[in-house]
Parts: sequence; structure tokens; C-alpha cells
Amino acid sequence: MKHRLGDFIVPLKIDAFPFGSMHESVRDLNVMRFDYGWAEGLRRLLALLEREAAPKSPVTNANTVMDWYTRSIECDRKPVRANDSYLSNWFRLRLPKRLYAHRYRGPADTLVKVAASFPHPYRVVGQRLLTFAPAHEVVMALGDGWASDELAVLDTRSFVSDGARALDIASFDASNMVSDLVRQAWEAEMTRRELCAFPLASGLVARFFANGHLEKNKAHFTPDRGRRTYRQLVGNKTRKIAGGEKVPDGYWHFALSASPQLAPFPRIVLRYHVIFSDDGRTPWDKAERMHKARRGVCKQWWNAAWRDRLLAFCAQLGGEENKLTIGTGGDPLVVSMKPERFISPVTYFEDGQAGLDETGEIELVEDDAGEDGEGGDGSAA
Repeated sequence: MKHRLGDFIVPLKIDAFPFGSMHESVRDLNVMRFDYGWAEGLRRLLALLEREAAPKSPVTNANTVMDWYTRSIECDRKPVRANDSYLSNWFRLRLPKRLYAHRYRGPADTLVKVAASFPHPYRVVGQRLLTFAPAHEVVMALGDGWASDELAVLDTRSFVSDGARALDIASFDASNMVSDLVRQAWEAEMTRRELCAFPLASGLVARFFANGHLEKNKAHFTPDRGRRTYRQLVGNKTRKIAGGEKVPDGYWHFALSASPQLAPFPRIVLRYHVIFSDDGRTPWDKAERMHKARRGVCKQWWNAAWRDRLLAFCAQLGGEENKLTIGTGGDPLVVSMKPERFISPVTYFEDGQAGLDETGEIELVEDDAGEDGEGGDGSAA
């Protein structure tokens, strides 16, 4: 050999490719393990080249690598300094104008039991029932027992920002209370619309359509500067077994969880998830199975696929007016189902990944051997 190198061929193992499948000519050589981590693999490789006194080019340096990277990697996908408009997952929220703190005449320790049957969002704060519902709604649902002369009528926006000194409620607690009322109202509306629920580890609830809830499991929407189209929100899932045969393995469901946030302006933050079921409506009960499937079968869902499903889901909720009106017992909550836009000083060129073919029914296929790739969750999950 020209440079008298002892290890002229150095195999690099960069993924889950099995050792037994390596070509026989390199199978018995020492393999550099990059599959455990690129940093450690590169460190070991450089140490080997240094030990073997591998010759170095006198004209190459860090700029050479950067030049190669610019020419070969970034030619089809790179950031560009130019203003661009981006859709967010923030949806502007209009809060009810008034909030009521109803004073309970009975013992404070019984108010929790009394309020349990109240059909509207509420919080128990000491001897008071905090709700958007006025007095007649409370009396109609829970009967008499309220001190009408001690009813506190609060401006919701002021309560969120300043709290209520007369009720000994600080602004931080006030904001959390109103956020909880908004969350209750959202979840009640999703239940009323018969959306299925999957509790998340974060305490939020992912909501999804059951198989057959939507016609052909699709929701229509109109993108900006585009024609009305659709996206599939529920579909079949299959699993590959030995020999490559595909067998049915339930359903996939595109899901959204809602997180109310009140500063710097009231909004609902929607995060997306993918939930799996066997019967088309009941989520799998094994978290490990759900996690494995989610990581393995959504790798073809690029940014546009997640974005368009979010828009389709929201269009289904908002209808022709693109807004969701939610009852509270008093003034309604109104959620715009058109996401907020932001202007970025940087845009980018993409390499034109086609993603999923939306013209036919989308089937998600899981390889029984398992996948280590990361699925798409803006959150979500």
C-alpha cells in the first residue's frame, strides 16, 4: 500500500444495520461505532488516523469542509435572509366580559360537593363559586343558598391582569383560575361534539375524531391563496410481520390538545398528536406500544402534512365562520379557528419532499422490527 497504513479500510457503523449483513471483505475488521453517538465515533476515528500517522492534505482546513457543505448539502435546502409569513399554532381567544364570584351561605366544606353538579365551568375559591355564569344560572342549577348581596361581578380582563384584592386573589392565581375555566369550557365543547379523548402525561387531553365520525374520515379546509381541499384525519394502520406481510393493526387518529394562555393576549395553543386505537375510538392502553408506533409510522409526515391537518381539524370545528363559540353559562368564549401569523426575517428553500399522497386513503405501516426514527409531534405529544 502506498502509505504503509495498517488499517487502510475502516468500516463505520452509523445505524442499526446488523453486523451479520456486512460484506464478508470487511466483516472481520475493527468497526468504528457511530451508531452509539457521532461525537464519540468521530473522536475514535480521528484518534485511529492520528495513531496510524495517516497523511493529511496541506491545503485542506475547516473552510474546505464548509465550502463542500455549502455546495453539496445546502443547494436544495438552506435559509435565506428575506421576510416570510409563518402560521403558528396560536388561535386568538375572546374571553367573556364578566366573571362572577357567588358567595355561598352554607359551610365552606360543603361547597365542593354542592358545586360538583354545576354544568358550567367553575372554580371553588373559599366560600365562593367563581364562574362566567350569572346568578340566575347558579340558582337554577344548584338551588338557593347564595348571598345575592355579596355577589362580586368582576371584569375578566382586569381580574386576569390585577387579581381581586377584595377577594384576596393575586393576579398570578387569577390568571391560572381563568385559564382553568377556559380549559373546562373547551373540553366540555369537545365532549359535546363527541370527540374522543386521550389523557396526556402533561395533564392535557388530546382530542380526536372516531373512525366514521367524518365522511370518509376527511376534513375540508381552504389554505391561504389556494383552493378548497381536504386532509385525512383518521385512517387504517397495518403492521409488517415476518416475510414482509402486512396485517391490520387498528387505526391512527390525528389529535389536538388545547392549552389556554392569557398573556400577552388571550389565545388557545393547539398541539398535535397521533393516537392509535384498535376499534376506531378507544386509545391503546399501553404507553410503550403507542410511543413505538408513533415514532415509527409518521416519518413521512413533513411540516406541510402536520400544518394542513391542523388547519383541516380547525376548519371542521370552526365551520363556515372559522370560529368556535363555546357556551359558559354566561357570555360565550369565542375562539378564532384561523391561526395567528408571524413575520420572520428568515425564509428557507426546501428540497421538495412530496410527503404523503392525499389522493388515496392513507395507510400507516409499522415495521414489526421496530423503528428508531422520530415521528412528528409539535408537541406533540
